[in-house]
Amino acid sequence: MVAEERTELMVISQQLYNRCLSGWQAAEWQAKINFVNQHPLFSRWPAKYRRQLAMCVTKETRQFDDYITQQRDVLQSVFIIAEYVLLTRQTRIWAGQLQ
Repeated sequence: MVAEERTELMVISQQLYNRCLSGWQAAEWQAKINFVNQHPLFSRWPAKYRRQLAMCVTKETRQFDDYITQQRDVLQSVFIIAEYVLLTRQTRIWAGQLQ
């Protein structure tokens, strides 16, 4: 590392890193691999290219009504909707509420 000014660094031991983060990273990597392998757009790609794609994929979770893009916007990424959740609201009116 080369710093041009006074810099504070935090050093994490390999043992602590392995204990805290390696399991999470392995699960994240497996989720990316599963997504690329199971998506119909990529499932027929050669394994070499699917692996490269998995290295580039990032997951974003968006809320309802979040702005993603608009027609004619210049994009720096490709967005693929992996899954969505349809929420419905059911209203029950009890007999006692009607009086």
